[in-house]
This record gives sequence, C-alpha cells and structure tokens, in this order.
Amino acid sequence: MQDFEKLLMTRPKFTSKILLSLGASGDGATKSSFQLISPHSAKRKAFSEICLAICKKYDLDGIDIHWEFPDQRFKENFISMMRDIQKLLTPAGYLLTVAAPASSYWSSPTNGFDIKRMSLITNYIHLLGHDFHIDDSPDSNGGGTDINAPINADDEDAVEDAIQRYIEIIPANKIILSIPFYGRWWKLQDKNKTDIGSPYKFNYQGTSDGLPAYNEYCSFLNNSVWKIVRPELEVAPYMYFEDNWISFDDVESTKARVKLIEKYKLAGARLYRLDQDDFSNKCKSDCAFPLTRAINNALGNRVDCNFGLNMKIEPKSDEKDQEISNVQLNIEDKTINLGLLVSSGTRALMSISVAKIVFITFFFILFNIN
Repeated sequence: MQDFEKLLMTRPKFTSKILLSLGASGDGATKSSFQLISPHSAKRKAFSEICLAICKKYDLDGIDIHWEFPDQRFKENFISMMRDIQKLLTPAGYLLTVAAPASSYWSSPTNGFDIKRMSLITNYIHLLGHDFHIDDSPDSNGGGTDINAPINADDEDAVEDAIQRYIEIIPANKIILSIPFYGRWWKLQDKNKTDIGSPYKFNYQGTSDGLPAYNEYCSFLNNSVWKIVRPELEVAPYMYFEDNWISFDDVESTKARVKLIEKYKLAGARLYRLDQDDFSNKCKSDCAFPLTRAINNALGNRVDCNFGLNMKIEPKSDEKDQEISNVQLNIEDKTINLGLLVSSGTRALMSISVAKIVFITFFFILFNIN
C-alpha cells in the first residue's frame, strides 16, 4: 500500500480525483469473485459496504469496477451489484465508474454489459478502446497478426465504431476513452510475411508476455532495423524485424485517439497505464512521460517538461509484481475479509477529462470475499 499512500499525497498538488479500481483485465480470479458476489444480496451488500469503507478510510473520491466481462448469465447480477454500490456511494458524495467493453461481441445486447442501464447507475463509463485482437492460441494454420487498438477497421471492431455504438445509446459526456500505452508482440511463422493477418507462431513470451509497454518498445522506433508501417485505415501502427511483429501506439497515434474524444465530445481520456509510459525518458523524447503529456496537451492541459509526478515508478518482474495481502475491515461490528492481489509496483491509471479534472485510479485485483 506504500505506493498507494504516496499517490494520495499528490492530492494537494493536483486538481485530481482518486478512485480505487477493483478488478482486473481478463483475470480469472477476478471474474470468479464477481460471479460469486453478484448473485447474492448479502454478499453484494457486504461488498458495497467495503467499497464505502475504503473510500472513507483512504479519503478517496470513488470506486471503479473492472469486470472483464460478464456474459448473459450475469447481466442482471452485474446491474444489481452496481446498484447496491451506487446506493451507498452516491449519497456519501463518492463517484462510481465502470470499465466497459469496446468489442462488438462483448458490448452486444446478447452479452452481459447493459450499456444503457449501466450509464444510469454510474458517473462515467470507461470505454476500453483496446484489446480488439487478443488471440494467443493459433490453430494449425496459425493465427493472424492484427492491430491491438485500430482506430478504424473494415469490421465493427475498432475504436471509432465502438464510440459510435455507445453514443447511440448513452450521452457522449458519460464516456471516458481508455487509451493503451502498450502493444501486442507476435513471433511470425514466416519472416517474409509481414502484413496484417500474417500467420504467427505464438505471442512473444518476454517480460511483458506479448504485451510490451511503450517504455519497452520505444527504443525500437529509432532503430533502422525495425520497419514501421502506418496503415491508413487503422491509423495505429505496427513494426516488424525478422520474425518479430509488434502492434503498438506512439505519440502520433495517441494524438489521433484524442481527436476522437474531441470529435465526439467525450468526457475525457483514461490512460492504461501510467507506468507503461517512458517515465524515465530512456528513449530520449523531448521529456519524460511523452504519451501522458501528448494526451494532456491535446486536451488543453498544457504540461511542460518541468512538470512531473514526485514519485518513483518501478515496474517489477513477474515474480515480484504480485503480492498477496488480506485486508480486514470492521464494518458495524462485522469483520469482512477482502482478499487483494496488490501490485508491488505502482499501477496507476490516469484519466484526464476535457474539464481538466484528473482521475488517478489505482488498480487492485479482487479475488476473494467472505
């Protein structure tokens, strides 16, 4: 919790809102926990009380729920859980936000995320404008390389298509667009086949397990051995060298995403994740945090190179990145156990709204509640 407490100390310096995000991207334990909690009124009540207690204990501004993603079986349960949380948080003056799927499959009415009703319960919806193509189990013919977060595409799985689907249902000013600071890295079957859709053998298994952070691949951008391609339709670039193929984002494509925020008058941007930006400026940009600054500046929050977070951000290895801690909260003479998988490194998500309010959300993984 040390990094969490450090971030809370920034509150006097920044005009910010600090939320705690409960959940994880694609984490099986998280999905299982929400599946166990959401069908039962007593467990939902206990979980809601925990959310309120955490906000009070750490002087937070609210809670973000990150469930990727419920199917049709849990659609009503998810709504019930969010309503129970909202009934406690809203009267106490706290915010409630939720992560929302951008893919045409998971955002379909036949699946478990009810866009309209969720917008009525929450203050903001974080539209996850990434992970459109995540196949990491190629069949005998090989999977096809693709863009992690295409801005446009021939099918409906692209950021702009997702925004258009959502604003047909809910007000644009309820939507915060999540912008990735990472890419996807594949090993090609044939190094001479490098177009989008080229067969691959597997996701690159490095420190990032196929999800390289910007601060991992930014050094490649100025290395002439890597060929960079910027597709006109998708906008988001990819690069390749020998049998390595990486779909990625950089300052240019990040600015293109911000243009969508302005075009559709969305509430703002959510960065996924701050520790994946080039915080140490190892790639010799104009200054550190080039992607974060690009978003801020594009939204009118002018940030020069003298501005920075007065805290150390150190991504850890896989072995050290996850520490189990069991947190007990006493609420109305009842002890509630909240199991948290807490990152030992700083896992900060920063969202900057058009209204120049900064949402800084710490990301915890809920895995157990009794």
